[in-house]
This record gives sequence, structure tokens and C-alpha cells, in this order.
Amino acid sequence: MAFDYWAGYIKDSAWVWAEPVREIALRYRLKDSVLLQKVREAATAFDLSTRCSSPDHDMPRVLSSRGEFRMPCARDFVCEECKDQLRQQRFREEEERAKVLLWKKRAFLASLVARTTPIDYASISYADAVVVYSIMLASNLACESGRLEGSAFRLCPSDAMNESLATELFAKGILAVGDDSSLDCIEVLERGIWEYKVSRISWSLTNDSRGLPFSEVFQLVSEVIDRRKSHSQFETFVRAFWWKIAVDDALYFLITEIRKFRFPEYQCGQKTERAVRYALKFYSIPQVRNLIRQAVGYAAQLSVSRHHYGQHPFIAIPGLIIGKVDRAQSSDWSIFPVLSRWEDEPLLTRVFFDRVLRTGLQGFRETCGKDLPIDEAVSPLRFGDEAGKSSGRQVLGKTDA
Repeated sequence: MAFDYWAGYIKDSAWVWAEPVREIALRYRLKDSVLLQKVREAATAFDLSTRCSSPDHDMPRVLSSRGEFRMPCARDFVCEECKDQLRQQRFREEEERAKVLLWKKRAFLASLVARTTPIDYASISYADAVVVYSIMLASNLACESGRLEGSAFRLCPSDAMNESLATELFAKGILAVGDDSSLDCIEVLERGIWEYKVSRISWSLTNDSRGLPFSEVFQLVSEVIDRRKSHSQFETFVRAFWWKIAVDDALYFLITEIRKFRFPEYQCGQKTERAVRYALKFYSIPQVRNLIRQAVGYAAQLSVSRHHYGQHPFIAIPGLIIGKVDRAQSSDWSIFPVLSRWEDEPLLTRVFFDRVLRTGLQGFRETCGKDLPIDEAVSPLRFGDEAGKSSGRQVLGKTDA
């Protein structure tokens, strides 16, 4: 049966099978599939024109059916035995690389943990005191053990701003990395560069250099904040910090409004940031939310309009925001604020207006950039171009290994 199945000859420079499979199957009263199964059990066929490319194993190619005989074979053909050996070798190499990577991650995590040295909380800057106070206020464990839950870093609307604050505190030695942090928080980049994800690290506050318990540290940073105008950094902090949280709030609100229309992810660039800053010169944070909502709504209308041609309408959002501001200023419009419940506003915003400025919700509703003039330099936040696609991932904590 096997000889009948594999019998053939060369005719006109081409291989021709002696009999069709169906005729052989009828002769033995079998189905085609059963015939092939019995042929495989009876004998093994080899293609002598194709041999394993492994120098130590000159094995011809095994054929399991007639169809494989007609299929072209790669020049670097490798038999199944050699393939299995290569798979085992690759598996061993991957295991070895994984062990080395695990060892390197542990070493890198140990280096982050070892950076911790006690600090004098009485000497930290006014801005750091405000952030530390907010973190401890949001944490249930900070005043007892200094340990911080992930929820303690939800101080601002955007994850980028929250992670940036944590990274800055770590760089200044105020935050410490716990040795129980998961190794999944560490990633290896190219050329010996490492990356750690702030949100996956087990953070804690650094111990006070005088041995104060964390409950007293909380009281200490509270007293620093309450010094207010008597603190040499107060005026500079208020102006800079308002712009920082205002720009972050406006850009986050802009992204949130765009997502309501289920359009492709919008990437805020410098043009968008400058438009937002222009609006914040004349209007408060909740008023700018209103202007942004109007601009996004109009862009959404353009996107479904038959008479709109050219680029995607959402690219026009920066110009729409500036146009709304100019028209509101020239026509003396009353811009109503867009507000959540005060308890639902970001914690750092509430601390800033309630504890630092002592103006509360009223100050949040009314304070604008012209009340707090500063140099209009680009903020420390970094954004891509409007036309770019969102990466969906924030790169943080790059450090040379």
C-alpha cells in the first residue's frame, strides 16, 4: 500500500504519480484519509534531494504526504530532530537571560532602596511641604508608619502630573523606595538605561533626621504651610503653583471632553498648551473648562458637517479656544464656571485654595492668571504634537544602570 501511494516517475522533466490517491483507496476499500494514515504507519518516505542543513546531521527531509513533495523547501532546511534541539537550546538561553535579567532588576531595585537617607523636614521647600502634606492627608498609613498607598498619589487630575510629583520628591530624597516593591515596576531599555514605573513602586516617606515620628512630621509640614506670607518662598510658590495645577487641569479636562465623542486619542502639544495658558490669563480654572467645552463641542459639530473639508477638526481646537477667549473679552461675556462638588475636585487643588491661599471655593472660581502674573515660559510638563498618536504610557524615572 505504501509503495502504491508513493510510486511515481519523471515525465517531461516533471514528477508524475503512478496512480491517483482515490484509485488506490478504492482498491483497498478505504477512505482517502484512512489510506494516508495506514501509509504513514507502514513506512516513512524521504525526499533525498533535500537534506538537513545541520553539518552534524545529514538527514533527508521526511515526507508525510504527496502534497509536501511538491512544496518548495527552503535552502536552510532543518529536520525535526534538529529543530527540537534548537528549540531546547533557545529555551535554555531564554532561561539564562531571564535569570540574568532578574538578577539585574534586583540589583537595580536595591540601588533605589539604598538611596534613602534621613532628611530634615523643617528645611524642605514650601512647595515640597505642600505636596508632602497633601500626600499624608490622602494616606491612611503615612502618619503611623510613613508607608504610602497608591491612592495617596492621586493629587492632580492627570496621572502624568501625579507621577511627576512623586519622581521629584524621590529625586530630592523625600520619598523612599520600599524593598518590597515588585520587580515588575522595572523595565530594561537600550544601552544600559533602566526605567521604573512610579505607580507600581511601594513608596514610603523618608525618616526624619532628628528621629521625629511621622505624626510629628505631619504637624511640622503643616506649620511650614501655615507660615504663608512669612515664608520667603510663599509668593513665588503661589504664582508658579497656580499655573502648574491650572494648566494640568485644563489639559486633562480637554482630553476628557474629547473622549466623550469617541474620536481618536488627542495628543496635547505646545500649541494646545499655549492656547490654554492664554485662556488662563483672563479666566479662572473652572471658567476655562467652560471655554474648552465650547471649543470641543464646536469641533465635534464640524466633524459631522458636510461642508467641512481638510484636516480633522480637532486640530483646530487651539485656535478655537483662543478665538473664544478673544470674543469673550471683546464682548464682555460672562463665562460661567464648570464645577464639580468641591469634595470631588483634586486634593492638591483643594489644599492649595483652602490651606495655602485660604480663599476656598470662591478663590477657585475667581482666580485667574492676570491676578498672579509670572513669566510665561513653557511649563515643565511635556506633551507631544497634536497630530501624534497617544502612546498610552508615561515614561518615568529613567536612570543610568
